[in-house]
Amino acid sequence: MALFNKLPWLSICLLLLAYIIFGKYLTTVAPSLLSWGMALLWGLVLAIAS
Repeated sequence: MALFNKLPWLSICLLLLAYIIFGKYLTTVAPSLLSWGMALLWGLVLAIAS
């Protein structure tokens, strides 16, 4: 069960890392906010589902 409890946090960390990396290449604010919102949404979904 400990592994399953860590999975959502691992996913969130990976999404945040992807946001930071790809965010540097985005030229406008809207895509950054969208990707940030999607990362938070997926993190929340995974946290609830586990």
